[in-house]
Amino acid sequence: MTQITTEIRDRLTTAITPGLVSGLGQPEPGQMCVEAAICWALGESHGDRPTCVAAPDRHYAIAINDAAWSSPAIRAKHMLPLALAQLGTAGTDRTAWEARVIEGTIRRVLPLSLRAAAWVHPDAAHRAMLLAAADRCDADGTREAARSAYNAANAARSAYNAANAANAVSYAYNASNAASNAAYAAYAYAAAYNASYAYAAAYAADAAEAAAAAEAAAYAADAADAADLVLSTAVSVALDAYAAEGRS
Repeated sequence: MTQITTEIRDRLTTAITPGLVSGLGQPEPGQMCVEAAICWALGESHGDRPTCVAAPDRHYAIAINDAAWSSPAIRAKHMLPLALAQLGTAGTDRTAWEARVIEGTIRRVLPLSLRAAAWVHPDAAHRAMLLAAADRCDADGTREAARSAYNAANAARSAYNAANAANAVSYAYNASNAASNAAYAAYAYAAAYNASYAYAAAYAADAAEAAAAAEAAAYAADAADAADLVLSTAVSVALDAYAAEGRS
C-alpha cells in the first residue's frame, strides 16, 4: 500500500492548483483530470486509476470532475480538497462512506434540483409537488424520499410535455427532466441495479446541476454559478463523509 507522505500531498496540490480539465487530459499541472493528477503526484503512469484510491471514491470524483463546472480554475478550487481526502482509501471498507454520500445527496443535492424545477414550472400544482418532494428529501434523506422526488419530477415533466408538445425543449421541461434523472439515480440506480452508491450520487449531482442551470437561465441569472453551486454542494457532501471517517 502506498504511504501517503507530505511530499505526495504537496505534489498533488501543485498538479491541481493551476486548474483541472474534464476528461483525462495531459500529464502536466493544469492539464489533467483529478485522478490523473493523483497518478502524477504518486509518480505513476498517466491514467485515471491511482493505486491509492478506492474504486467508489474514484468513480465519484471522476463523475463530479467531468461535470459542467464553469471553468478549470473553479473545478480545481473545489476538487482539490476532495482529491486530498481520497488518498489512501484503497483497501478500506467504503460502505459507510458511500451510505453517507447517498444520504447527503438526497438531503442536500436533490432539493436544489427539485426547487430549481419548481421555480420554472408554470403549473402551481406541480410546483407544490416539487417543493414538497424537496422538503421531504431535506427532512428524511431516505431512498423512499428520493423515489417520491422522482415521481414528482417525472409527473411535472410529463405534464409540461403534454401541454406544450410543440415546445418540449424548454426551461421547465429541461429542469423537470433533470430533476427526474437526479432523483432516479439517487434511488433506482443504487437500489435496484446494485450500482455503486457513490456513482449513483455523482450521477444525481450531475443531473441536478442541469436543473439549476435551466432555472437560472430562465430568470436571466448566471447559469454557471447555479451549476457550480450544485457541484460544490456534491463535493461538500463527500467531504463531510470523509470527515466522518477521520479523513481530510
